[in-house]
Amino acid sequence: MTFLGVQHIFDNWSSLLIGIKGVLQDPVTGVEYALVGERQGLAIVDLSDPTVPFLAAFMPTQTTASTWRDMKVYADHAYVVSEANGHGLQVLDLNQLRELSEFPATLEPTTWLDTFSDAHNVIIDEGSGLLYAVGTNLAGGGIVAFDLSDPVSPVLVGDYSEAGYTHDAQGVVYNGPDSDFAGKSIIFGANANKLAILDATDPSDIAMV
Repeated sequence: MTFLGVQHIFDNWSSLLIGIKGVLQDPVTGVEYALVGERQGLAIVDLSDPTVPFLAAFMPTQTTASTWRDMKVYADHAYVVSEANGHGLQVLDLNQLRELSEFPATLEPTTWLDTFSDAHNVIIDEGSGLLYAVGTNLAGGGIVAFDLSDPVSPVLVGDYSEAGYTHDAQGVVYNGPDSDFAGKSIIFGANANKLAILDATDPSDIAMV
């Protein structure tokens, strides 16, 4: 591992960075980007030259600044939630990044859903094409499920409140030794006082395993 350097690229925004969603590579141009959660919104950092990263684009928060923001990527779209009241779910088509000519560009969400007000985390089960918002104002803070068959237009398909508040989760298609669950959509929820293991194969009828 080699340290490549530090660049101050957020001078025009607040200095508090909340989280980073790895490094994404544009399948057409090969350019790599880091998605960075920030108090005022989502920052997209161009890593073409990792020794001189620069702020390529910024999508402002939907409502107000917040010390918490989470984001995930599926099918070339970024999904962003925040604990800011009224923020909902922002969807950003990342394909537009390759068309930018002025930096940093200010981007608007491709789609915005106000199904819930605020959320602590967003989780995507890529194998099932399902998005789960957790720690929202709905379902007692439990699981709120969306279908991503059309990545730009998530559709609410179910929720689960019986296990209580969910702080974080992981969604997978089960591929283990228990044949009873082979191929099923399973959620592992880090809840307030338990690890909740749920079957979301039918997201309209999520059940405890």
